Amino acid sequence: MFLAGFGRFLNNEMAQFNETTQQDDLIEHISEEKDEEQQIFRNTLDALGATNLYDDEETIRALWTKLRETDPSLLRQFEGFIGKVTEEIKRSKSDHRSIEAANSKLKLRKRKFWNKFAKKNESFSCLSMKILFLN
Repeated sequence: MFLAGFGRFLNNEMAQFNETTQQDDLIEHISEEKDEEQQIFRNTLDALGATNLYDDEETIRALWTKLRETDPSLLRQFEGFIGKVTEEIKRSKSDHRSIEAANSKLKLRKRKFWNKFAKKNESFSCLSMKILFLN
């Protein structure tokens, strides 16, 4: 009687152990797949030149993952779209930097001009100079 009960106990424990081990293996496998998928996504962004360019990469990754699972041909179109948008953002940032640099040079030239003007025309009031500098 004792041996039969002990045998059932061991069988139950072994079954629970096997179930827990299988669950742990499944969780580990899923985790490895997510890590691999994350790396593939990172590599894709790197290839597109879009790393650290978007504020909401999680939304892009979620859509990318969904398309990867459901429609690989649409995924390629999405990646192409991200590539084009990335180029436009980079071009826009470059244009912005160029405009800012030109604006800074213009302000410096304006300041130099008014300094020369003020030296030549000492009778020019300080208030007039301040108004000119602010504009």
